[in-house]
Amino acid sequence: MRPSRINRRLVAALAALVFVLGAAAVAVITGGDEGSERPTAVRPTSPSAPVLPTTSADGATTPPTTPAQPAPFPTTDCTPLKPAGDGALGLGIPRPARLEVDAVERAAFDAAAACLAAMGGAPPVLRTQLPIDAVRRKAVGRDEHAELQAYARLLLAAPPGTRGIISIRAHDFTRCGRGGAPRAVERTTLGPDEALRRCEYPSVDLYRELFTQLQATFSAALGPGIDVRWTAWNEPDHPTFTLLDGFGQEGAARRAGEYWTQAAAVVGADHVLAGEFADRDLPTLLKLRDAFVAGTGGVAPPSWAIHPYRDLTAPAAQHVVDGFEQAVAPAPVWLTEVGARLSGREGITGKPGAQRARGETLRARVERTPTRVVLYLLTPPPAPQNKAQDGWDSAIADRAARARPFLCGLAALPAARCPGSPAKFGG
Repeated sequence: MRPSRINRRLVAALAALVFVLGAAAVAVITGGDEGSERPTAVRPTSPSAPVLPTTSADGATTPPTTPAQPAPFPTTDCTPLKPAGDGALGLGIPRPARLEVDAVERAAFDAAAACLAAMGGAPPVLRTQLPIDAVRRKAVGRDEHAELQAYARLLLAAPPGTRGIISIRAHDFTRCGRGGAPRAVERTTLGPDEALRRCEYPSVDLYRELFTQLQATFSAALGPGIDVRWTAWNEPDHPTFTLLDGFGQEGAARRAGEYWTQAAAVVGADHVLAGEFADRDLPTLLKLRDAFVAGTGGVAPPSWAIHPYRDLTAPAAQHVVDGFEQAVAPAPVWLTEVGARLSGREGITGKPGAQRARGETLRARVERTPTRVVLYLLTPPPAPQNKAQDGWDSAIADRAARARPFLCGLAALPAARCPGSPAKFGG
């Protein structure tokens, strides 16, 4: 049969294709390793137009859900502010070891640290949390000793003048005595390599022993020249940090005051922040303050810390912070945990406008009165862990390392610079 014109064209096309493939094969065979190492030219792609957030009639900014090319996390373009007095900006890093293995987390940290430095004119204070027995905790997946070492490396690599804060916390995040969890139990002694178990807390003497070991190990890793403060026990009045079940709210604050005395004896009272109470109203904070001081034997600590997660845009919330500062004056107060969002409390949910306003209010406060604030935390953990360790999502960035709207309020930047999902575990 005589081939048709179409068939003849098809045969010619196939022949050409075979020739091209054959030539490519020869090039690969003769090229060898030298050819494989040659740089490959890549045609630059034209950036697609970014999908900008939209603003509703009430001023609430809604970021895009799927930006074509997300804006990078703000860095040195963050607008400088003038901290009043000895005010300071800081950043909370609950798991320093993540920065060494998680590229997304590291990118968010580097950018956030540059942004806060641009705003405050100094490197941000870097805060982490460690259990009192961190030196003894080396189990795979819960290696707190590795976190201690990673935090020391982080400070050593930071710009000159960087300060640190280590908050002592319970080793787990268990509501002791609830939901089938064991009741809180005091331990007076531990074996040479033994660590506290779930829902166990140290006696005052054992705390002194463990704190001395922790501080010595950390100091050996860090070396001299870097100013590091400590707290005696993170949120002693909170149900997930063991002491509350053992003593009740005011009893837990008193025991934390006893712990503070032991830590102060090791590193000096001026290097241990007192209190570090959870988000409470002013009458409760003052009761906790009194109980804490009773635990110190009546010694007034030279500095304090609280965690005002409540909506600082509300006058009542400002009154809580102002009232506590006045009550402990002249001692300064560190706000060692302030977040971008809260879950269902006082309007700080997934609303971008509310988050931005929170950042704007905090900026105004830092410029108005001496404020020492640590933004906690950097990025949220994966959502499947939201009821386990590190499950608190008050992060300033989402899981894709995009800044949440709160940061643009704090940094006085356009909303488009902070496209991070404002939702819990967003991104």
